[in-house]
Amino acid sequence: MANIIHAEKKDLQEIHRLAHIIWPLVYDYMLSNDQIDFMLEKMYALPALEKQWDEGHRFYILEHDHQLLGYASCSVQTETNRTILHKLYIHPSAQGNGWGRLLVHAVQEFAAQHHSPEIELNVNRHNKSIGFYESLGFKIETSVDVAIGGGFFMNDYIMVLTLPV
Repeated sequence: MANIIHAEKKDLQEIHRLAHIIWPLVYDYMLSNDQIDFMLEKMYALPALEKQWDEGHRFYILEHDHQLLGYASCSVQTETNRTILHKLYIHPSAQGNGWGRLLVHAVQEFAAQHHSPEIELNVNRHNKSIGFYESLGFKIETSVDVAIGGGFFMNDYIMVLTLPV
């Protein structure tokens, strides 16, 4: 059985470590190595993670048999009152066990605690995980191309899950 751990700020180093293991495995068919490296530095350098923490992002870690295998992060967007699912990653060797659902459930609980009626996420338009999100009830709201610097873009769908009232 997997456990979801509510991360503390001291755990950001482990999230940094996990991201550098998981990202090249997950994005190898979608993004160039240069873009993966650029995005890891932009979003997962320890100062970037600490800034996200200080801005209200909450992190969850997936643990199984004393191994950390994945993570998620979320925050509430003040303007829309939507919970934004910023990160959801599980090591490919641990996928298919229902553990992604556990992480999404932790985000749903976060949303409920913050009286947020919807969860929003960005997902690469070529990502195999789109079907996973659709199986949870997420719907594609729109398509976006976001310039992230370094000449790179995120070519994403914005997906939304409306939570039960």
